Amino acid sequence: MNLKELLAALEACQAEMESLLAKSKAEKDPESAKGIKALLKSKAAEFETLKGELEDAKALEATRKVVAEAKSLMQLAPANINPVNQPTTEAKAALHRIETPTDPVKDLQAKAAIFNRYVVGGGPASLQGQELEAVSAKSRVNSRTAIWMPPHMSAAIMAKTMLSTQTTGGATDSGANKLVPPNYIAQVLEMPVDIPAYADLVRKVPAAGGHWEFPMLDQTQGNFGGVSFAYATTEGAAKTETEPVFTSFSGVTKELNAYTAISNIMLSRSAIALESYLIGLFRNAFRMKLSSDIINGNGTTEIEGITNNALVTLVNRALANRISWADLTNMEYAITKGNRQGARFLLSDAAEGHLKGQLDDTKRPLFTVDPSTGMRSGLLGYSYMASEVGPALGTEGDVIFGNAQSYALGIEQDIAIDSSAHVRFIEGQTVYRVVAFVGGKVIHPTAFAMLSDPA
Repeated sequence: MNLKELLAALEACQAEMESLLAKSKAEKDPESAKGIKALLKSKAAEFETLKGELEDAKALEATRKVVAEAKSLMQLAPANINPVNQPTTEAKAALHRIETPTDPVKDLQAKAAIFNRYVVGGGPASLQGQELEAVSAKSRVNSRTAIWMPPHMSAAIMAKTMLSTQTTGGATDSGANKLVPPNYIAQVLEMPVDIPAYADLVRKVPAAGGHWEFPMLDQTQGNFGGVSFAYATTEGAAKTETEPVFTSFSGVTKELNAYTAISNIMLSRSAIALESYLIGLFRNAFRMKLSSDIINGNGTTEIEGITNNALVTLVNRALANRISWADLTNMEYAITKGNRQGARFLLSDAAEGHLKGQLDDTKRPLFTVDPSTGMRSGLLGYSYMASEVGPALGTEGDVIFGNAQSYALGIEQDIAIDSSAHVRFIEGQTVYRVVAFVGGKVIHPTAFAMLSDPA
């Protein structure tokens, strides 16, 4: 099938997988849920087949680009010189001045004259080998087959790309000219950004092929999945049969990506190692996105956030837009004692600021000042982590309590950072692309509690 048909098939398959996943979550009957999961697995295999066809199409397209590039380079190859294309007396004189340079201005004029003959006379065929060599671009930012253009004839190419000529910054362009010497310190000033480590706290699960599935004890049947003991009431009577019940925990990954195009001249002129700096920005933005979605992800187009799982225990807030000592205590005991082992509070930055001004029932600060170590980082004896990615103060989920290991983050492959000078070869740009396949969802919703919104 062609690319258009392949895209339609991929989109249709993806839509069916998302629909089946939603049905699987909503289905209460184990047998029906099992059938839906089997169908979902079949669709996942179909998607992998379509993805393989897409890779084949991409490979074929890459070969076409290579052939097209080779053809374009052939247009610049020097042709055999015939009498019609012999240089004029003026051109010979210009070439002589270049071979024996004495005056930079005259040398520039001579090269400009040869360049004019190249443009007006019909390309490489109008120049001798020495002339072509004289105006060939020597800069490392250009192809070796490129032709040198006199500075006064140069023109800016307008595109949404980081260019060394962009000067204003903000809404109009990237301000990349600030990275070009002179009078520039090879350092970029940045405002500090807090990147929460939520992605480091949760459980990592492998997701080969974009899907994971693990056996899980069905603890809706009791703490031990249906296994229980009972006293015999009659000597010699039949013993009560008891057996564990199992289910499965599964999920799929979604593509998370970003890309940036930079002109080759910008890469050459930048006073900092722009490529390494850009990769660092990608890495930090990726970690920030993951941490934010672990809390807030909608569960459809993004990974599932804790605040968007309908089965997470809600604790009523005593007063609107406030957090009290009683609220925190109620959250602590809203989950079972087993789940409280290794649990911690996850706060929004606004919630932390609010709590630092609160007193417990005996008028002591929830946060106790310790002269030797500064502000203690515990809440009710549990550690906590605060970040700016949490919900606003007074809204549902501004305070979450639970064990982060009850959240699964599936990673199909490590974060991949690629660059290509071929995608925008004709514009003289290098494209940097970051792609990762990730999925995330709550394993045990009852292992988390969050403060509700009274409204």
